[in-house]
Amino acid sequence: MTDVLSTPRLVLRPFVPEDGAEMFRVWASDPQVTRFLRWTPHKDEAESLALARQWAADRQAHQCAIVRGCDGQLMGSIGVVPAEDDPALWEPGYCLGRDFWGKG
Repeated sequence: MTDVLSTPRLVLRPFVPEDGAEMFRVWASDPQVTRFLRWTPHKDEAESLALARQWAADRQAHQCAIVRGCDGQLMGSIGVVPAEDDPALWEPGYCLGRDFWGKG
């Protein structure tokens, strides 16, 4: 994704490599947040850094950072990925750090 979508509350933007540390802290290491994802919780910051770099480098990636509009806090990710059983189909998905659950 190369475009930025914004509302007063949220910004969807491409990942940048620097998102990795915050990604690890906010959601990627949390088993409750990642329980329905295709990957297990990250064991260390290096895993999140590698994934953020991968998503940032691939401008055709369909993963966006979800950022709080008022202060730029990284909250989670949203995207679409090929279905595991049929790569011709795409599945949407998102994850938010637990601190952002239940906020409407």
